[in-house]
Amino acid sequence: MNPEWLAFAQKRAAYHEAGHAVMAMALRCYVGSVSIKQDIDGGNTGVIPPQGSSKISQIQRVLLAAAGVGAEKAFFRGKDDSFDNVIVGFAGDQGKAEVELVELGQSGAFVLYTEYASQILGSSNYCQLVTKLAEDVLREFEITEPQKLLALSKRVPPLDDLTVEACHIAVDMARRSR
Repeated sequence: MNPEWLAFAQKRAAYHEAGHAVMAMALRCYVGSVSIKQDIDGGNTGVIPPQGSSKISQIQRVLLAAAGVGAEKAFFRGKDDSFDNVIVGFAGDQGKAEVELVELGQSGAFVLYTEYASQILGSSNYCQLVTKLAEDVLREFEITEPQKLLALSKRVPPLDDLTVEACHIAVDMARRSR
């Protein structure tokens, strides 16, 4: 495997997983681990997702699934010619979200949620935290120390229910305008 491609893929994977983790922290979910693979692209974030069947919980789970691709969009779109050709974990994350989206009456709206996740994670409140975590993951490949993740989570501003609901409304409006 081309070493330059592998380094790029790992960087994208690190930002992807950091996006999931920071969004989870913003939603006040427990994050137990963040990792990427050393020999191929890909990774995993160990998160206990929002629980319950309320509309807000469902939207939170969609935002959490969309946050990986959202982070990639926030940090790589326009900076790399192959951006649209390689999106780490898109299909798996979309599959997780689609179950919720069907129940919310927004089937097929995953890409719109990735745009809102991108705006959130690329904002000044979250940008540095995603970058810090992604750099740590790139250096260590796996972060499982509860103290490290808890310290970071305390620095992540919470996403309140109004912001979460606003994403849902904005997606509805965007779908109607098509």
